[in-house]
Amino acid sequence: AIMLELTGGMTYIVPFMLAVLVAKMVGDGLSEGIYDLYIVLKGYPFLHEELSITFTERCCDVMETALQTLDVGARPRPAELRALLDNFASYRGFPVVNGSHFVGY
Repeated sequence: AIMLELTGGMTYIVPFMLAVLVAKMVGDGLSEGIYDLYIVLKGYPFLHEELSITFTERCCDVMETALQTLDVGARPRPAELRALLDNFASYRGFPVVNGSHFVGY
């Protein structure tokens, strides 16, 4: 745009912009960008765009309803903690709460 303004070719701005837009769309439709191809040729690690994923389930359908928590407000004794860990050995962690307030995981 600056070059067209300096040369006095203001009437060419819109056709020039349309030509660039069409060229970009055609280029994107025919192949990947040159930099993407260069990365593949060199074998560099490259993260492609993630696919858009649409979830059909609701949160309440996949969440656990009978949740085991560790209530630090009740000040559990070591024996109670050990029993909790033994009874739920397959769990990877427990939500830590203080009464009804979430403290951590």
